[in-house]
Amino acid sequence: MCSDSGLEKHMSGDSITIVAGSSHKLLVIVDKKQSVITWEFITRGYDISFGIVRNEDLSDSQPEFVSPLLSYSPDKVHSGSLTVNDPGTYILFWDNSHSWLREKNISYKVNVRKLERSVE
Repeated sequence: MCSDSGLEKHMSGDSITIVAGSSHKLLVIVDKKQSVITWEFITRGYDISFGIVRNEDLSDSQPEFVSPLLSYSPDKVHSGSLTVNDPGTYILFWDNSHSWLREKNISYKVNVRKLERSVE
């Protein structure tokens, strides 16, 4: 669910289960230059890998991570932001491919807003 309020897009939070050996991708459409993607997530009980990819070509077999794929510990809220200069589609990527047995339960919130410039 996305609601556009001019300068800001709020994406409601969600909870998902990522089965063992798979991943979850969330497409985030940035339609204005100089925007900021912010995120917050928590995984219950087990670690998860997370990164962001700029989606220039869906058929690209080697995606370019604009925020590196890193492992995040469980039961702790992780948050961050990424300033993007160009409009486009970005993919928030939660990866559980390293797990053979355990599914991961993730709760997340994502927001996209126009970068505000300070006046000096």
